Amino acid sequence: MPISQKRAAARIPAQALIVGLARMIEGLRCFADEFGLAQRRVLGSAWEEFQGRCAEDVLRAWLRDEDEGAQRIQRLFDDLMGHQMALLSGVEGVAREAAAHFNPRQVEQGTPRLLGMRPGAWRNYCRYYRELTANDHHLHRTLVLPGFVTAYVRAREARRESASIASPGLPPSSRS
Repeated sequence: MPISQKRAAARIPAQALIVGLARMIEGLRCFADEFGLAQRRVLGSAWEEFQGRCAEDVLRAWLRDEDEGAQRIQRLFDDLMGHQMALLSGVEGVAREAAAHFNPRQVEQGTPRLLGMRPGAWRNYCRYYRELTANDHHLHRTLVLPGFVTAYVRAREARRESASIASPGLPPSSRS
């Protein structure tokens, strides 16, 4: 294969990577806006370069920059991994917030005379709460995993179904 054909063939996967990464960056921008977070916090170290610019243009410039382009792309992937880890921490934070909301002290303060709850039932509730919150792993398994896994699987299946409708000729392994 002549060199010009090899270069042209190499551009196709690079273009697909650029488009995919640009979509991820746009998704992060939307995420930041949706949750009221500064884009710097979500996009990480490269946020200034993407500020007010087309993500695809920034990524193409990085690919052309032989001196620092690879380092910038590596930092972007590090930031994307950091974002994923922060998402998981956020989910764990939801579990902790939910547990704090149902803390017996909170329930007592917010409920006059415990709505006539029997003392034995209240003791059982307090014991259950202590057991639930004594171990972060148990708290996570009880409050986060069931809903998270169900919602995650539904979202992935819906995405796969919509991808198969949009592009029926692709093998399942090439879809999201």
